[in-house]
Amino acid sequence: MGNTVFPVLRANPKLFCHCTDFSKNAVDFVKANEECDPARCNAFVCDIANESLLQNVPEEEVDFCTMLFVLSAVHPTRFKHAVRNVFQTLKPGGVVFFRDYGRHDLAQLRFPKGHKLADNFYVRGDKTRSYYYTLEELEELFVSEGYIQDENRFIRKTVINRKRGLQMERIWIQGRFRKPGGAPPLVVGQYDCVVDPVAIEEEDEEGGDGEQAVETSAVGGSSEAEQEGPVHKRAKGTDEGVERG
Repeated sequence: MGNTVFPVLRANPKLFCHCTDFSKNAVDFVKANEECDPARCNAFVCDIANESLLQNVPEEEVDFCTMLFVLSAVHPTRFKHAVRNVFQTLKPGGVVFFRDYGRHDLAQLRFPKGHKLADNFYVRGDKTRSYYYTLEELEELFVSEGYIQDENRFIRKTVINRKRGLQMERIWIQGRFRKPGGAPPLVVGQYDCVVDPVAIEEEDEEGGDGEQAVETSAVGGSSEAEQEGPVHKRAKGTDEGVERG
C-alpha cells in the first residue's frame, strides 16, 4: 500500500488519499511512516470483497482509483462486489486504473500441483492468492457493474534474471474504467510516471531473493486473450476526489 500512496503524495502536494488494505499490519505500517500525515492520508483496514468502503470514504467523493494487483487476491465469486464497492466511491467521471495478472503469465504456468483453487485461480506458498484474467472477462466484469471501458489491453514483457540465467515471459493486463457522467478528473494524467506496477509485482512474485531481473523489452497490448489495497485520493483545495486501489 505504501509503495503506491507515498510516491503519489510526494509528487502531488494538493492531493488527499484514502488508502486501505485487508491486512491490519499493512495499514499500521503505513500509519507509522513519517510521511503519513492525517491531513492528507486516511489509512484504514477494509475487506473490499465483503465490507463497504463507504464506512470510511464518502459516497461519490473520489476522482480516481488505482487497483494494482488487488482484485486477483479476491475470490472470483466476490469480484463483482469489490468492483461495485469502488464504483460507489467514485464521482461521476471518476476513473479506475487497473493492472493485474494476464492469462498464461509465467507465474501462472510455473505453479506446482496442489496450488490450483479453481480455473485460473491459485494459492501461493505464503497463502496469498492470484487470479489470471483475459481481456474479455475483465471487460464483462467492469461493464456489467456500470463502468465505461476506456482501455483494456495486455502488457507483455521479457525479463532476464542474469543470476539464475532465466528468461521470463510476463503478461499483465491493464485497463481504465470510468463511471458515467461528469468529466474525467484533470489530475489523472499526473500519475503515469509516479507508480511502477511492474516493480510492485516483481517484488511480490520473486520474494525478494536478492536476484535482479532486467527488463529487456516491453510490447503493447493485444486484443487476443492469452496485494495492496485500494487507495482513494482527492485533490486538496479543489472539488476533485481521487481514489487509488
